[in-house]
Amino acid sequence: MNGFARGLVAWLAVAAIPARAGESHLEADLPKQSNACASWVSPACRDGLANRLRGYIRLRPRHELADEEGLERSNRFTLRSVAGLAGGPYGTYEGLTWLVEAESVVALRDGLSFDAVSRPNGRTPVRDPEGVELNQVYLDYSPVNGPMGVRMGRQRLIFDDQRFVGNASGRQNEMTMDAVRLDAKIESLGLEVRYAYVDAVRRPFGDRGGRGDRVGSGDRGGSGGRGRASTKDFDSSSHLLQLSYTELPFARVTAFAYLIDLDNAVEQSSETIGARIVGELPLPARRRVRFALTCARQADAGGNPIDYRSLYQRGELTLETRELGAFTLGGERLGAGSGGIGVSTPLGSRKRFNGLADAFLDNGGEQGLRDWFLDWVSAPAAGPSAGATLHWFESDRRSRSIGWEMDARFSWPIADRIRAQLLGAYFSSRDRARASLFRVSMEATVEF
Repeated sequence: MNGFARGLVAWLAVAAIPARAGESHLEADLPKQSNACASWVSPACRDGLANRLRGYIRLRPRHELADEEGLERSNRFTLRSVAGLAGGPYGTYEGLTWLVEAESVVALRDGLSFDAVSRPNGRTPVRDPEGVELNQVYLDYSPVNGPMGVRMGRQRLIFDDQRFVGNASGRQNEMTMDAVRLDAKIESLGLEVRYAYVDAVRRPFGDRGGRGDRVGSGDRGGSGGRGRASTKDFDSSSHLLQLSYTELPFARVTAFAYLIDLDNAVEQSSETIGARIVGELPLPARRRVRFALTCARQADAGGNPIDYRSLYQRGELTLETRELGAFTLGGERLGAGSGGIGVSTPLGSRKRFNGLADAFLDNGGEQGLRDWFLDWVSAPAAGPSAGATLHWFESDRRSRSIGWEMDARFSWPIADRIRAQLLGAYFSSRDRARASLFRVSMEATVEF
């Protein structure tokens, strides 16, 4: 039995795990509280404390096949396991909660894969290394009717569309950050403020490898063409700030400043200052138009030895219908900038942008990138859902054609707490510096 067949059999075996009926998916870090107490916490139940404890387990088996022109094909079957325990709120300290969450990624037949760190030479990269780590551990104080909340510890940070700050959820090893986050509302002025200080970044590569390790074909770790990047976690002294105005009838306007200072990757230190507006307009016949526009300027910061300036722009226009789903036309520009350097996004979720084939994890490198795309997502439903995206890529410098990509997505429920997903992508290159690439993955999400 070949690697693909073994992965398929194992995936189907895990997908067949039965779920308990009548329970919804766990969408947040803190799952719904149970009124029952397990036998091992029954003494605490008598004290009224165990009812504030909630545990959960999430499994995600995935089989990924990747084939890049000029490299050997790779197969990788991995299982992501997450176990968490949350507690609170507590008595007079209403709004005080905590979470401890562990994450494990294991691989079947590692010799068939190229995982971005321990890789056989000449294989197409599949960036899911094995590892066990403490994924989240934080203390949160957010009073229900209070004007401010604070969260301290290792946590998931997601700002806006995750272009500059996200959790890289497309990979098996999630990216989390050691940080202090503050959220505040000034209702009299219609303002919302979010601030985070980031001390360390736990990257998807599992803190393995030294400087110069090659993360994968065309990938400089989101460094915008700064050469070979380390796969190790970041030591950081970064400040992230957002100020949003929410009182407009049709839109939300956000100004942001991301001052990223990476002590062990100074060539990726930068300051990004910009604005984003998102909104929607209702139309007749249960239709609506949604729009999003982002514009930012980026420059070197901290100990970065390279003096550069780059421009980032992104716009989306979506027509949403109840019958046919949502159609989005958009474009994104990652400017080449001065100094031969492009836009850097070391804390962002890069797999969410520029195609599922992972052909542009370097954000276009020193030539920059322009991505024109047309996306379709089926109408929301509890059953199967589908989507497709067509990309056309150009370099920002000299507007040269780089290639096109077609992505397809399909997901369907297997049981009450199990959902399967199939992703496929093909990138056709017109640039001699980049190879054509095919990538397909299938996975199941199981939650208890």
